[in-house]
Amino acid sequence: MRKEYQAKGGFTLVEVVVALSVFTLVIGAALALYQQAVISWRKDERRVDVQENLSFALEKMSEEIRSAKRVVEGKSSRLGLVVNKEDEGLEDGEEIVYYSFDSQKGRLLREQGHYVQPLASYVTYFNLEYYGEYTDEAYESLEEPLSGEELEKVRLIKITVAGKKVNSPEMKVTTSVRIRALD
Repeated sequence: MRKEYQAKGGFTLVEVVVALSVFTLVIGAALALYQQAVISWRKDERRVDVQENLSFALEKMSEEIRSAKRVVEGKSSRLGLVVNKEDEGLEDGEEIVYYSFDSQKGRLLREQGHYVQPLASYVTYFNLEYYGEYTDEAYESLEEPLSGEELEKVRLIKITVAGKKVNSPEMKVTTSVRIRALD
């Protein structure tokens, strides 16, 4: 009877426990790697969302600043431009466009008449610096708007925007734009 038992073959309880333990370790390691990959992917996805938002906003602002006819308001967090201007006064087809930062909702806004359009979301910081025609120094104390004389001299605007989405790192983007119509 002893020979019959040995001929069938099989695994001992110790072999089964060891195999199950190794299998569990391999599956646990694979799941941990998968979880880290998903976390990293989501973080990168949030970073790309913020980057696209900021890039779109800077591109739109830069385009309108380049073609602006004059600056009508200048603060560190608000900019007013006359676009599509033909003469000295506003006429049909001309508009004043404002860019401002809504810090409560974390949005960069573009205002045109009564229409307010969110230009970018996830914005944590927005700053504008104004430079004159013949100087490399920015105008000081922009808590108060620039005066009319200073507004006429503005030729270059430096835009800095930063943004962050939930658990992603903050991204900061800066660009300088020259007002071509005034050159």
